[in-house]
Amino acid sequence: MKNRYKLPIFLFLAVLFIGCETEDVKTSNGEESGAFIESKNSLYDFKVEVKNDMLSFTTREDYDRAIDYLNQLGDNNFEVFEADLSFTSMRSEYNIDELNKRGINDPFLATILNPNGLIEIAGYTFKIDMLSETVTIQASTEYKNSNKTLKGGRTFSTDENVLDILDGTADEGTSESSRRRYCRRSRKTGSISVGGSRTTYILEYRRAGILNTLGAIMFDKYNISSHMKTKGISFYKSKTRCINENNRNSSGRTGYSIVRIYNSSRRLKAYNLDVEFIAIHTNPSLGSTIKRDRIYCGRQVACR
Repeated sequence: MKNRYKLPIFLFLAVLFIGCETEDVKTSNGEESGAFIESKNSLYDFKVEVKNDMLSFTTREDYDRAIDYLNQLGDNNFEVFEADLSFTSMRSEYNIDELNKRGINDPFLATILNPNGLIEIAGYTFKIDMLSETVTIQASTEYKNSNKTLKGGRTFSTDENVLDILDGTADEGTSESSRRRYCRRSRKTGSISVGGSRTTYILEYRRAGILNTLGAIMFDKYNISSHMKTKGISFYKSKTRCINENNRNSSGRTGYSIVRIYNSSRRLKAYNLDVEFIAIHTNPSLGSTIKRDRIYCGRQVACR
């Protein structure tokens, strides 16, 4: 009787073993195809890894998808992205005041750069210096980890779309015709007071060579908390799309509130950013103050 069951048991174990092998092969192939981010826990539609202490994107498409993902993730969850990759960003290294001293007032840009302002995209290493308004690039095959300044690299203005230049879809330099067709960087600062206390805000179309951002930031100060909302006919127009952005509320964390209506490696041809700033005193009896301000570029026709 014992011999009758030896063969079926053997076949069952063999089938189980083959099934496990097949599952392992599928998982491996999925990772190699780029379906999985090179990280510990999460599943994304772009491929990234940390190399030489900086984020490294295999293609520009991977980089663009990462921007879209972080836009949806929001400021309060940037740490999740960084922790998943075991990545130390400029944002996690410096607080908002220290970032401002480096010419960066948006934590989004500071999240994708390492503390030295470096990032790798499509085979090139980029160093972003917002104080000098320059982008220096070097082929990643020539990059040395000890070379934090990219000596010998090519330098561009942050007002140039460096990724388009490398793609061959834009000319190097800022020609007169390009200035007419696309918006240049713009920045406007202001202040708002309530109950004897005052805080500041910034409206900006920021160009960082690899990232174009349209938005506003308002800083929390002693006795003041901040809030913002887009008003009127706020919109943006790029080469491929036109989007209205009315009544977009700000988000934020300790120290600031922020509203971004555009964040992409692609340039803008026109925009209107009309923002209502609200300063709320921590003493309810002192109430709040509302102020409205705007920046704009190009033909002021809202999207249909």
